[in-house]
Amino acid sequence: MATMICPSCGHSIPTESTFCPDCGFKLTENETHRSSRLAEEESTQLHRRQRVTNSWQRRLIPNVTNLKRVGRFIVNNGWFLLFIYVISLIFNQWRWGIFALFILSSYLYPLLTGQDSFGRPQRHPSRRDVPADQQFDEPEQVVKNQSKTTAQQTQFRKPAKSGRFHFKSNLEFQTGSILIIPSLVCYLVAKQLISKRGIQIDQIFNQTSLGTTADVYFISLGVLGIATAMILGGLVKSMVHHPFGGQKFKRWGVITAVLTILLAVAMYQDTVTATSAGAIVSAVGAFLMPFLPWLAAIFYGLGIVKNLLTPQKMI
Repeated sequence: MATMICPSCGHSIPTESTFCPDCGFKLTENETHRSSRLAEEESTQLHRRQRVTNSWQRRLIPNVTNLKRVGRFIVNNGWFLLFIYVISLIFNQWRWGIFALFILSSYLYPLLTGQDSFGRPQRHPSRRDVPADQQFDEPEQVVKNQSKTTAQQTQFRKPAKSGRFHFKSNLEFQTGSILIIPSLVCYLVAKQLISKRGIQIDQIFNQTSLGTTADVYFISLGVLGIATAMILGGLVKSMVHHPFGGQKFKRWGVITAVLTILLAVAMYQDTVTATSAGAIVSAVGAFLMPFLPWLAAIFYGLGIVKNLLTPQKMI
């Protein structure tokens, strides 16, 4: 028979006893109080640990995970960057302060709210978003079962080959088709106005009398390049019937092209205002400007190739 030690008198008694036959100590009540006390202590420690982990000071500590979240936030809110840039053009004398506020808000908002975009509900952080010191080990069996289930549910197929050609339109092709006509018209008009003044295109950054014509030229030229790339990518996607794949590379190509446009406009504005900070921006821009358009084209080209090589999920 299994026995245990009475916590009151120290005598050996059967395990199923509710009280000690020697001293009359109630064992059931003691065990209940002990278990409740232990549960309360564990709950207190857990809440304390969660408060330390979820404190806003800890969430603002710079690390790789937080920087990745900030990067996703900036990518998902590209319209916010364009809005800030337009505001900085209107209030040119305060543009560096506006830029500092943009950097500060882009860092604080996603880390304090846990959101990757404005107006979207808070998503629960995945395991890769949690810092290494906050991760808890999962049972190996659960991980194996989940991987097996995912492998069974996800099947890949190659698009069925049909006897005749079938073109299927997509959002990428439609967006490029919408952007290419107005951007081409604006580009040709701005280029004609610049040529009438006897100014060479490669000497735009040395001129101070073009005004908004130079801004229209830079923006329309950049949008024209983006639209052309989107039309090519949409055509390839429609012809091979690959709706998935390459989005990340294409997104980085568009972001690089937009940054090139913003840098070109900023360099021209700095030439007009002639400030010390503008001279630094112009020096950096003069070094990067020959490479950024090619980098954008390489990114988008890699996205098209990735789309061709990606197996398509069965819907």
